[in-house]
Amino acid sequence: MYYKVAKASQLLVICVIDVTPVTYKLVMNAMSVEKVGFMLPVVLTIGAKLNDDKSILKYAKLLSMHPRCSKLKELLRGLIEGKTHLLAAFWTMKNIFKNSEDFNVAVFDMVQTELKPFGLLIYHSNILQLADTVSGDDYFKYLGEKVKMEAANQVEIDVAEAKMMGEIGSKEKQRMALQKAAKIDVETKVTEAQMEGQGQKEQIKV
Repeated sequence: MYYKVAKASQLLVICVIDVTPVTYKLVMNAMSVEKVGFMLPVVLTIGAKLNDDKSILKYAKLLSMHPRCSKLKELLRGLIEGKTHLLAAFWTMKNIFKNSEDFNVAVFDMVQTELKPFGLLIYHSNILQLADTVSGDDYFKYLGEKVKMEAANQVEIDVAEAKMMGEIGSKEKQRMALQKAAKIDVETKVTEAQMEGQGQKEQIKV
């Protein structure tokens, strides 16, 4: 094994890179498969994949190509916007609205695939409240109103069913009470008849 002691004039250069995750908040004008425009707010927290030397080296190479932090952020924003726009164009408005969690997972998977070659990892992703564009269709407004009306109608149906079941239960209890009373009445009459017959037998014996 060979050792060499550095001379006093020689310097050791250490390069330090910042691996702190960065949160990107974007509000995009997206378009569904039906060509309906809507506002799509996305929040992604992205950073270097720690505890993975290969990923750290890939990220360091990316930084060397884009030494200015603003340029790197601009690059990642463009990547996120491009892939999210592309994904939204294959989804219907109804599916995006009713399956927002699935859409969020789809965005995560697509963007993560693009980030992996750069040693980057999405630590958190979220799709916020979808909204109509300022000058576009009022799809989400009307859809939200429809959902509220359907919920209100369902409540009325549930209340009516509960009331009906309550009335049925009450009538069933009354029926059972009447049956029990009738049974007791019959049993009472039978007992009285038996006692009367027994009394007559006693008189005959006498």
